[in-house]
Formats: sequence, structure tokens, C-alpha cells
Amino acid sequence: MAKRSGSGVVFRSILLIVVLLLVGGGVGYGLLKLKVEPPRRQNDVLAPFVEVLKVETENVVEWFDGYGTAQSIRTARVAAEVAARVVERADDIRAGTAVEQGRVLLRLDDRGYRLVLERGEAQLATQQAALDELKAEAQSLKTLTTTAERELAVAQGERARVPDLFEREQAAKKEYDVAELEYRRAQRVLQGYEREVAMLGPRRERTVAMMQSVQADLNLARLNIERCAVKAPFDGRLQTVAVDVGDRVAPGTVLLTLIDPSTVEIPIQLPAMVYDHV
Repeated sequence: MAKRSGSGVVFRSILLIVVLLLVGGGVGYGLLKLKVEPPRRQNDVLAPFVEVLKVETENVVEWFDGYGTAQSIRTARVAAEVAARVVERADDIRAGTAVEQGRVLLRLDDRGYRLVLERGEAQLATQQAALDELKAEAQSLKTLTTTAERELAVAQGERARVPDLFEREQAAKKEYDVAELEYRRAQRVLQGYEREVAMLGPRRERTVAMMQSVQADLNLARLNIERCAVKAPFDGRLQTVAVDVGDRVAPGTVLLTLIDPSTVEIPIQLPAMVYDHV
């Protein structure tokens, strides 16, 4: 009896679900039937058309007219480095002449610098002779000092021996005095040689310093003589020559201008209206 009652409850539940589904379906179908189609309105405004283009890069050459002056990228203004007079200038040394690197373009008077060089060489020889004399003197003093040390040692021994003989009355008072005087003389001689040896160092230093000073003057004189030969610093062409034979020049005076015509540049001024296109 209990099993049959449970089966009835299940059957009624299933029947209720089926009825609800049927009622829901009927309601939905009715609503669909009641749906009103909205009125359609013709739109007179058409949407714009879009045209697609494929763009490719391309080099464009635009020509501008301008004016400029050709200028050499490499230019040298050759100036004098010494105070002297121009004594030589070749006939072909003028504006427009092509020259090679190292060629002597102008010569300045170098006689004064050559005199300085000769005088300096003579002074250097004198100082070298003085240095050689100091070396010989040092060797001589070394020999004399050795001899004086030996004489002093002999005099010192004699000075120590005579007093004993004098006390034993085997030597006179005069012999004692002579031994004392001989010892003091030998001592003074040795001290004199030692002073001379000590003075050799400062004398040698003064001589070497003088030689270095003279050598510096010689180097400067040689450099000034070399500067009197004005040479081309590179291969090029003379643009201007500002001096002639007989002219006096000072250090810094521009003698000539040399350019390298192999590479030039032309600065061009463009009108303001084209700047936005450059």
C-alpha cells in the first residue's frame, strides 16, 4: 500500500511539469503572434564612399637657383716665424702657381742667426775644454792627495818618535821643533788638496750648466735658420703672395696663402621662400 502511494506522487509531479511546459509554450506562441512589425522608412541620405589608395615612396628632386663662391676646404696662411728681411723669391712664386709640399717659396735673411750659431759653437767648445781641464785636474789632485797622505803619515810617525828621543837626551830640541813643523806643513798641504778636490764638484756643475745654456742657444739658432726658409706645407696652388724681396717681416706677418684645389665647397645662399621645402 505504501509503495503504490509513492508511485502516485511521482506520476502527479511529472504530469504537472508537462502541463507547465505546455502552458508556457502556448503563452510564448501567443506573444509571437501579437508582435507588431515596425514600419520601414526610406532613408534618402546615402553613406559616403571611401576610396583606398596604395602609397609608395619615391625620390623627388627639386631644383633651386642660388649663387656662391667656390672655396678650398684646405687653406694655409703661411706666416713668418722670425724677424728678418726677404732676400729671395723665385720668379714663378706668384698667385696661381702650383707648388709641391716642401718646396722653398721664400728665403729670409739668416745671417744674424748664423753668427749666433757660430758664436755659440765657439762657446761650447770653450766650455768643453774647461770640462776636460777639470777632469785632468781631478786626476792630478787625486795623485797629489795620495802623496800628501803618505807624507803626513811619515811626518806623524817622526813627530811621535822625536819626543821619546828628546826625553832620553838622544835628540836635540831643534829636532823636536823640526818634526813638529814638518808634521803641520804636511797636514796643511793635505788639507789644501782636499779643499781643491771639494771645489771641483761646484766648478764642474757650473761648467755643465753653461754648456747646457749654450746648447739651448745653438738649438734656437738652428731652428731660426730653418725658419728662414719658408716652405710649402702641402701640395697646392698659391692664392696670394704678400711680400717681395727687400721687405722686412716680423713674426706673425702673413707671407702667402696656399690652397688645395683638389677639394672645394661652394656655400649657396637660398631665398627664404624655399626654406620650408628643404
